[in-house]
Amino acid sequence: MQGPCQELWEQKNHLWIINGLNKLMSCLSPTAYVQACRALMIISLILGLFACLISLFGLKCTKFGTKSDHTKGKIALSGGLVFILAGLCCLVPVSWYAASITQQFFDPLYGGIKYELGTALYIGWAGSVLAILGGSLLCCSYKKKNKTAKKG
Repeated sequence: MQGPCQELWEQKNHLWIINGLNKLMSCLSPTAYVQACRALMIISLILGLFACLISLFGLKCTKFGTKSDHTKGKIALSGGLVFILAGLCCLVPVSWYAASITQQFFDPLYGGIKYELGTALYIGWAGSVLAILGGSLLCCSYKKKNKTAKKG
């Protein structure tokens, strides 16, 4: 048997659950800089994949596309530049997030949870440095075509 008080209680409870879920969803939604960091990391991953594919076509041992060493060098150069761009797109959000964590950690007026720098940040820094280093090495392997000077 259900009386009017029981029905009113269920309606209030239902509204409380809806309000509670709205508050929970608003608590779980990340801040703007965290969303920007996520976007930059995803862009970095996509650029890294493209850089791998481009560099694969630029290897001298592959028979894809052209057989000219000069053209393969240009393809490897473009792959190296994309690797450098991917490394920078990884370095920026990792450093930005670390700066935010450090700022909150040393702020005596901050009342939230204080995090410390963790393994994921160190892996992000190492990965971005390796991507930039690998891209630089690919760029350094490019040799310009020698133009013979006419004498006479």
